[in-house]
Amino acid sequence: MLVDEDNVKRIRRAKELIIANMAEPGSLNELAREVGLTLRRLKEGFKQIFGGSFYNFLFDHKMEYARRLLDSGQYNVNEIGLRIGYSTSSHFIAAFRKKIWYHAQEVYERVGLVALILRYLFGPITCCVG
Repeated sequence: MLVDEDNVKRIRRAKELIIANMAEPGSLNELAREVGLTLRRLKEGFKQIFGGSFYNFLFDHKMEYARRLLDSGQYNVNEIGLRIGYSTSSHFIAAFRKKIWYHAQEVYERVGLVALILRYLFGPITCCVG
Protein backbone atom coordinates (compact mmCIF):
# COMPACT_ATOMS: atom_id res chain seq x y z
CA MET A 1 0.00 0.00 0.00
CA LEU A 2 2.89 2.37 0.70
CA VAL A 3 4.03 3.49 -2.71
CA ASP A 4 7.16 5.41 -1.88
CA GLU A 5 9.67 6.41 0.76
CA ASP A 6 8.04 9.84 1.05
CA ASN A 7 4.89 8.25 2.47
CA VAL A 8 6.98 6.25 4.92
CA LYS A 9 8.69 9.46 6.10
CA ARG A 10 5.33 11.15 6.52
CA ILE A 11 3.97 8.26 8.57
CA ARG A 12 7.06 8.20 10.75
CA ARG A 13 6.64 11.95 11.25
CA ALA A 14 3.04 11.29 12.33
CA LYS A 15 4.35 8.83 14.94
CA GLU A 16 6.77 11.45 16.26
CA LEU A 17 3.94 13.99 16.51
CA ILE A 18 1.76 11.51 18.39
CA ILE A 19 4.53 10.90 20.91
CA ALA A 20 5.32 14.60 21.30
CA ASN A 21 1.64 15.41 21.91
CA MET A 22 0.59 12.27 23.77
CA ALA A 23 -1.25 14.19 26.51
CA GLU A 24 -3.38 15.98 23.90
CA PRO A 25 -2.88 14.20 20.58
CA GLY A 26 -5.60 15.92 18.55
CA SER A 27 -7.62 14.19 15.87
CA LEU A 28 -6.36 11.83 13.20
CA ASN A 29 -7.81 14.15 10.56
CA GLU A 30 -5.63 16.99 11.87
CA LEU A 31 -2.62 14.70 11.97
CA ALA A 32 -3.21 13.52 8.40
CA ARG A 33 -3.42 17.13 7.22
CA GLU A 34 -0.27 18.05 9.11
CA VAL A 35 1.78 15.29 7.50
CA GLY A 36 0.17 15.69 4.07
CA LEU A 37 -1.59 12.35 3.70
CA THR A 38 -5.19 11.28 3.38
CA LEU A 39 -6.67 9.81 6.53
CA ARG A 40 -7.04 6.42 4.89
CA ARG A 41 -3.43 6.32 3.68
CA LEU A 42 -2.19 7.44 7.08
CA LYS A 43 -4.15 4.75 8.95
CA GLU A 44 -3.25 1.97 6.53
CA GLY A 45 0.40 2.98 6.34
CA PHE A 46 0.73 3.31 10.10
CA LYS A 47 -0.71 -0.16 10.60
CA GLN A 48 1.58 -1.56 7.92
CA ILE A 49 4.75 0.02 9.36
CA PHE A 50 4.08 -0.22 13.09
CA GLY A 51 1.79 -3.24 13.22
CA GLY A 52 -1.28 -1.68 14.79
CA SER A 53 -3.64 1.24 15.02
CA PHE A 54 -2.84 4.73 16.24
CA TYR A 55 -4.98 4.16 19.30
CA ASN A 56 -3.13 0.99 20.28
CA PHE A 57 0.24 2.57 19.64
CA LEU A 58 -0.59 5.67 21.70
CA PHE A 59 -2.07 3.62 24.54
CA ASP A 60 0.97 1.32 24.68
CA HIS A 61 3.36 4.27 24.53
CA LYS A 62 1.56 6.11 27.34
CA MET A 63 1.54 3.05 29.58
CA GLU A 64 5.22 2.30 29.00
CA TYR A 65 6.13 5.93 29.68
CA ALA A 66 3.99 5.86 32.83
CA ARG A 67 5.71 2.66 33.96
CA ARG A 68 9.13 4.28 33.56
CA LEU A 69 7.99 7.35 35.53
CA LEU A 70 6.59 5.15 38.30
CA ASP A 71 9.77 3.11 38.43
CA SER A 72 11.80 6.29 38.81
CA GLY A 73 9.98 7.08 42.05
CA GLN A 74 10.05 10.81 41.24
CA TYR A 75 6.35 11.27 40.49
CA ASN A 76 3.14 10.26 42.19
CA VAL A 77 0.26 8.59 40.40
CA ASN A 78 -1.72 11.82 40.01
CA GLU A 79 1.23 13.63 38.41
CA ILE A 80 1.89 10.81 35.99
CA GLY A 81 -1.75 10.52 34.96
CA LEU A 82 -1.89 14.23 34.18
CA ARG A 83 1.42 14.11 32.27
CA ILE A 84 0.10 11.49 29.89
CA GLY A 85 -3.32 13.02 29.38
CA TYR A 86 -5.69 11.51 31.93
CA SER A 87 -8.03 13.91 33.71
CA THR A 88 -8.22 11.86 36.90
CA SER A 89 -5.94 9.39 38.62
CA SER A 90 -8.72 6.80 38.69
CA HIS A 91 -8.94 6.82 34.87
CA PHE A 92 -5.18 6.49 34.65
CA ILE A 93 -5.05 3.66 37.20
CA ALA A 94 -7.78 1.74 35.37
CA ALA A 95 -5.92 2.08 32.07
CA PHE A 96 -2.59 1.20 33.68
CA ARG A 97 -4.06 -1.92 35.27
CA LYS A 98 -5.46 -2.94 31.91
CA LYS A 99 -2.05 -2.75 30.26
CA ILE A 100 0.54 -3.41 32.93
CA TRP A 101 -1.51 -5.78 35.13
CA TYR A 102 -0.80 -4.28 38.49
CA HIS A 103 -1.90 -1.26 40.45
CA ALA A 104 0.13 1.88 39.71
CA GLN A 105 0.03 3.08 43.31
CA GLU A 106 1.47 -0.23 44.51
CA VAL A 107 4.44 0.21 42.17
CA TYR A 108 5.02 3.74 43.41
CA GLU A 109 4.82 2.62 47.04
CA ARG A 110 7.15 -0.33 46.40
CA VAL A 111 9.74 1.93 44.76
CA GLY A 112 9.44 4.35 47.67
CA LEU A 113 9.82 1.53 50.19
CA VAL A 114 12.94 0.20 48.45
CA ALA A 115 14.49 3.68 48.46
CA LEU A 116 13.68 4.07 52.15
CA ILE A 117 15.28 0.71 52.99
CA LEU A 118 18.39 1.54 50.97
CA ARG A 119 18.67 4.91 52.69
CA TYR A 120 18.33 3.23 56.08
CA LEU A 121 20.97 0.60 55.28
CA PHE A 122 23.49 2.72 53.40
CA GLY A 123 22.65 6.34 54.18
CA PRO A 124 22.10 8.93 51.43
CA ILE A 125 23.11 7.47 48.09
CA THR A 126 25.16 9.73 45.85
CA CYS A 127 26.63 8.87 42.53
CA CYS A 128 29.32 10.51 40.52
CA VAL A 129 28.96 10.32 36.78
CA GLY A 130 31.78 11.08 34.44
